Amino acid sequence: MGAVAAVLLRDHPGLSLVASDLDSVAVGCARANLPPGCDVVVGDLFDAVPARLRGAVDVLTANAPYVPTGALPTLPPEARLHERVTALDGGHDGLDLHRRIAQEARVWLRPAGSLLIETSAAQAAAAVDLLTAGGLDAHSEYDVEHETTVVVGVRPQSDAAGGRTMPSAGQMSTG
Repeated sequence: MGAVAAVLLRDHPGLSLVASDLDSVAVGCARANLPPGCDVVVGDLFDAVPARLRGAVDVLTANAPYVPTGALPTLPPEARLHERVTALDGGHDGLDLHRRIAQEARVWLRPAGSLLIETSAAQAAAAVDLLTAGGLDAHSEYDVEHETTVVVGVRPQSDAAGGRTMPSAGQMSTG
């Protein structure tokens, strides 16, 4: 959570950012490493996000766990021995949190707002389907240099309450 937030702040000075994590240790590290003025909260996905941001988020990033539970013992020691299980375990197929994020993200995004979630290349098609089912226009992107797959979902521009476009309120990171 903190690393993604730090990069966003570095690349977008003046950004209004909310970062949340279920792990209070991760939140403490983020608070210590992010500049003052960042809203860093403990919470389960969207539970701790200020209600004023509902329908107003430009970019929502999620670094949700995506390792299937059965694959945890096969992870390299640097991950297995030094990361908390909650930061790695994505459930039976690795997409448990992706499902929850996909179900809730649309109501937090402004029209044309974007959701970005890291996943594995093998899970990308299923994750795209989850975001599409959640009402987002979705696709996946693979970065060869970093060997990283990101699923991107965009709330349709025409998807505005009462036909109005909602105001932008900055970016939010949740992990």
